[in-house]
Amino acid sequence: CYSPAGHKRPSYAPNGSPAGKKYNRQLTTTAHSAHKRGVGEAGAVMGTQIFESYTAVGTWEDPIWTVYWKCQTFTPSGAHQITKVKLKLYRVGSPSTVTVSIRATSAGDPTGSDLCSGTYDGNLLTTDSAGEWVDIEFGAGTLLAASTVYAIVVRAVDGDSNNYAVWLGVSPGTYAGGNRDASDNSGATWPGTTTMDNNFEAHKRGVGEMSLAGIRDAI
Repeated sequence: CYSPAGHKRPSYAPNGSPAGKKYNRQLTTTAHSAHKRGVGEAGAVMGTQIFESYTAVGTWEDPIWTVYWKCQTFTPSGAHQITKVKLKLYRVGSPSTVTVSIRATSAGDPTGSDLCSGTYDGNLLTTDSAGEWVDIEFGAGTLLAASTVYAIVVRAVDGDSNNYAVWLGVSPGTYAGGNRDASDNSGATWPGTTTMDNNFEAHKRGVGEMSLAGIRDAI
């Protein structure tokens, strides 16, 4: 059984139970980054473009199942068409489908319906508590406004206290554009602790796939 509130990470025995040995992972406080890969011939896409991210390594773990939803807010510096996110996750048991979406925020909390969403088979996540970076595609995605706070919302509604996804991050966090938050009622309210940050990368289309408006935003 796992506390839905999240906690700093102990080590785990192969069966998933605490092994009694504390992690001593070095905490780094790298700030969020914005970068893109190069483009070759005109119209050719050479990888994805990250416009916002937080990838600092820490010992924070955020469990996700049924009504226990988690989010990370972020603030794009420019207008971008978000088409996918990458999250650092692992699983305990078989959490089934993990759904990830982008929502608007009000007073720092997610609000309204999903602006775009994608899913991932949580049963395919690694069981290594070091986690792995996982792509969640949003299809066409949605246009995000500059200097506006949005939320990456994650849930695994078919999981339970023995079958859940875990989102990794840092406590206390150092990301300036947002923070982690938690809901214990399927996203109706978000009263969770907000001093942490969960790992994420927010991606926009490669230049060769963009519309003229998208290319203008990338310049």
